[in-house]
Amino acid sequence: MMDRFKKFASLAKLTPQQRSAARAVRMAGNQARDERQWHKAQQHYSEYLNLRSDDFSIWVQLGHVCKEAGDLDAAESAYERARLINPADSDLLLNLGHLRKRQNLFEEAHLFFTQAANIDGNKAAVAELNGGWIPATPSLPIIQSSDERRSETEEALADLIKGAKFSMAPGLSLGEEPGLFQFSGMDPQIHFSFTDAIASSKVALLKIAFEKGEYFPSDFGTLFYDLGAGFQAGQMIMVPYSEGNICEVTLLLAAPALVRGLRWDPIEGAGAEIRLRHIHVEAISSLNALHAAVRCLEATQFADPDVADTLVSADEVCEGLAPFFTKDRLFEADYAVMQPFLTPWSGRHHAYSHWRHIYANPSENDYTTMNRVIEEMPWRPRFSFVMPIYNTPPQLLCEVLDAMLEQNYPDFEICLADDCSPNSEVLQILEDYASRYPQVKFVRRKTNGHISLASNSAAKLATGDFIVLVDHDDLIPRYALFVVAAYLNRFPDARILFSDEDKISPSGIYFNPYFKSCFNQYLMYGHNMVSHLGVYQRALFEEVGGFYKGLEGSQDYDLTLRCIDRVDPHQIIHIPHVLYHWRQVPGSTSMAAEAKDYAAYAARNAINRQMQRQNLPLASVEGHAPGNHAIDVTHELDTSISIIIPTRNGIDVLDDCLRSIGKCDTVNTEVVIVDNDSDDPEALAYLGRVAKIHPTLNVRVLKAPGAFNFSAINNLAVENSTGDIICFLNNDTRILSKSWLIRARGLLAMEEVGMVGGRLLYPDNTVQHFGIVTGMSDHRVAGGVHLFEDGNGYGYFSKHRMMGEFTAVTAACMFVRRADFDAVGGFETDLAVAYNDIDLCLKIRAIGRRILCDPSILVEHKESKSRGSDTTPEKAERLEREAAWMRARWGEQLLEDPYYSPNLSLKRPDFSLAYPPRQAWPWQLTDDKPSIASGAVARAPRFFSAQKRNDQGFLAICAILKNEAINILEWIAYHRALGVEKFYLYNNNSTDNVDALLEPLIEIGLVDLIDWPIRPAQLEAYDDFVDRHRHNWTWTAFIDLDEFINPLEYDSIIDWLQGFKEASAIAVQWMNFGPDGHNTPPDGLLIENYTTRLPDDHAMHGHVKTIVRTADYVKARSPHSMIVSGRIVDEHGEDIDQSVDYAILPVRKHRSEPDSKVSQA
Repeated sequence: MMDRFKKFASLAKLTPQQRSAARAVRMAGNQARDERQWHKAQQHYSEYLNLRSDDFSIWVQLGHVCKEAGDLDAAESAYERARLINPADSDLLLNLGHLRKRQNLFEEAHLFFTQAANIDGNKAAVAELNGGWIPATPSLPIIQSSDERRSETEEALADLIKGAKFSMAPGLSLGEEPGLFQFSGMDPQIHFSFTDAIASSKVALLKIAFEKGEYFPSDFGTLFYDLGAGFQAGQMIMVPYSEGNICEVTLLLAAPALVRGLRWDPIEGAGAEIRLRHIHVEAISSLNALHAAVRCLEATQFADPDVADTLVSADEVCEGLAPFFTKDRLFEADYAVMQPFLTPWSGRHHAYSHWRHIYANPSENDYTTMNRVIEEMPWRPRFSFVMPIYNTPPQLLCEVLDAMLEQNYPDFEICLADDCSPNSEVLQILEDYASRYPQVKFVRRKTNGHISLASNSAAKLATGDFIVLVDHDDLIPRYALFVVAAYLNRFPDARILFSDEDKISPSGIYFNPYFKSCFNQYLMYGHNMVSHLGVYQRALFEEVGGFYKGLEGSQDYDLTLRCIDRVDPHQIIHIPHVLYHWRQVPGSTSMAAEAKDYAAYAARNAINRQMQRQNLPLASVEGHAPGNHAIDVTHELDTSISIIIPTRNGIDVLDDCLRSIGKCDTVNTEVVIVDNDSDDPEALAYLGRVAKIHPTLNVRVLKAPGAFNFSAINNLAVENSTGDIICFLNNDTRILSKSWLIRARGLLAMEEVGMVGGRLLYPDNTVQHFGIVTGMSDHRVAGGVHLFEDGNGYGYFSKHRMMGEFTAVTAACMFVRRADFDAVGGFETDLAVAYNDIDLCLKIRAIGRRILCDPSILVEHKESKSRGSDTTPEKAERLEREAAWMRARWGEQLLEDPYYSPNLSLKRPDFSLAYPPRQAWPWQLTDDKPSIASGAVARAPRFFSAQKRNDQGFLAICAILKNEAINILEWIAYHRALGVEKFYLYNNNSTDNVDALLEPLIEIGLVDLIDWPIRPAQLEAYDDFVDRHRHNWTWTAFIDLDEFINPLEYDSIIDWLQGFKEASAIAVQWMNFGPDGHNTPPDGLLIENYTTRLPDDHAMHGHVKTIVRTADYVKARSPHSMIVSGRIVDEHGEDIDQSVDYAILPVRKHRSEPDSKVSQA
């Protein structure tokens, strides 16, 4: 059994990259074999054996698949290689017999069958010998001998097992010495089950002791457990073996009463032998006994670095399992929680029930905290559950109604619409609940209108601020509304909120969690990433007209797409917690994506309507994965493209790359090969005639001498290229999709899209790249996800088969507009080898551009084959230096990738669970406030075209307002003239039509008007602004709309700020002016009518307002003062003590002010 996190003894001399590659290709071979893709399996197994030529079992498998593919000569060669390793394996001899029989070599076939039968009485060999196809076979003595030997083997094994009942041992035979057993089959197994005494305990202790034989080529075995459905691949525990000859394996097994049977597979493959000492099982019925057992194991526990971070102490084990020791009866759902506490090497990273038990299981004390937080909430939004009902099974209907009524957040109502259910019990239940609970309102429709119209009928009953959509047969946790309310108090401008979700089986096991990212519009075109739990502002729901008839099955998909047309992306909030449980009910889309084909058609209809509304040159078509959707580019452009390929020698891979490009449409395309000091004569000769070899490619060679610097080489190539689109392409790639350039042109024709990457596969057809996540891997800078997934498979929620937005893509295949590349300064030459593409991507995103990864741009990549790996000390030092450079430039932004869930590990590329998750729940308080995800990861990102002002620059103003429209245009114009680039105005329930007044400035991107209905509001608004824009603005002034910044003798505020390069914040004193004796505000401009200033020594001048270097902002202390991570100075540049509130400072003379400035306020 292959496991990607276990070591093979024969792999010890391989590099980590080679070990990973070996594991990946072997798994790919197994999957191809299981799918009867014989030629693909043959390719994968051959690649694996190039790395590990001593693996007997895979030589045999290679022989099998070659035989199935009809390549008998290759099958014979593979079998013979296996026979050199283990000449006495009966299954191998059996297969050689089958091969010879198929080749009509009957005498040789007879010989092989006879040898196999004589070794262990191989039943299949005996059957062949009794088959009548060749005369005079010695069948009867062999059969009798086989039965006797099997009986002796089973008796010997039974004597060595205590605390369990032996059942059978296929593939094992008794050796010549006592206790010695030979593995005669390809999959040797020992089957046993617990005794009744063991089954009555809460935990069982299993001990296996044996001596390895001379040939024993594995570091681990596998223990399968049967929970009632037989032995399955997903129900197993890897059993690591020590390095010496004597192995003592000790395992703790949960809930033995639930385990119908156990199967120990000591090794994969035949030919080995062991001297089995014993298999003993002991009962553990108390926590004290459990604690002692775990303590004994701690010193010997398998220290695999891949799981070291998940090992748990004896105290943690006992604390986690204590509730189960008090139960009279355990269930399968209990087992799913208990077992990962006991065996961290058994896949704890994917043990969701266990993870959920630890991190999403609030205690009664937590609920007490929630109640206090609810009482203190500045805003108590009211929620309206909206649920259509049709013939719901009565028990499920009661359970979902109870789940809603049990919410610990009290401000909600339940709005139900029965769509003429034929089952009268449904109506009786609704009437009963409505009579007992004032929160429950329902209407019975007179005609059946299907789910869309029934949902609208329920929504008409709603009076809450937000509508919460729930299906009639699903569940929500008790704390769901509390979490949503906590997020709304942090993001009060939100109009759409959505959470993570999981599934629940009929037996109560939670599984298959979908840990989502921030809202990702292009992933939304692949599948409904919002779905559940979906929360919509009721006003928005009514504005878009509710659900549309005719899109049943994807009515909520369509609703979301119509809503996002009308909201600022920052108003779409992702809650990174599971707040919804899909029931696994037959016929539901939670069972399988194929279960509702009609839903897929409705979804593509809704997506295409939205694309048309947004004038996107795209179309939704049938997807590459069941139930999902793909994107077609609807027009073909001829925008000029320059394909830039750096190279040094390596003409074999380069020529393969060029030939694959030549098979595509290369109209208006040039290829620039950048030669970095090739010195191989053959390579130099090739480069000299490459234009003639590939006459259709418009190829030319550019010399780039000197030390390898990927950034400098590519920057030079861009300077010497002509295309409006630049494609950076590694020389060790091969283009697999002929439409790759067409798609890149079409996607980059949308101005908000700034970069496009592709799906890169290893030669063995496993995924090498589909998007990059920042903050991952050893250096915490960036890493790939989907690594080693089957290129023909689907992986984590099919995400590598759907287009999506990412923070970064690899420069091994990257398209970018020349104008954007130039605007951000190209590649950073300080990053000679690593992370230069990540840095470029982050700069492209900083100017408001999307980065897309398109699975239909398909490329084979041999992973920097021409450069080698970073394994030498010099290369490792350079890698660390470049990683440190990235961390210094981008800081915490690297750890806030909005397209990757905080519930997923940053250490592994396989979407495994984070222990612990990086985002706490709202009931886990920080500074006595609910812990809420940063706006940098919760809010959907904004993107801009070149014509619209971006959310980034040198100086912005953040202010809160309420009914201050009368002078707002003057205030904006004044500061705009002095260099302020953008205004972020938080609207605290204004009623003076300020939104209509500012609409033209909002349209051009000069002003953002953010709805901010909560009280208190000002400090929360300041914190929110920095949460959104910390990395976008160098300086931010936090002032009110009756305050005007005067840069004194400088022409602009920007010029004045140049004198404060070492400061993190500047405290600027007030200068207070009055209306020149007017009793009411005079007409005209404030700066012309408010010219009378209080004396310089007046106490009112002591107040300050703060201008902050945005990246250094920590939090607002008051409307006047801030806490920052660096120095705070006054306008004279003198330090201010920020350990105390500096909102009011001693009045002191300001710097000299020209009379002309004073007269203008």
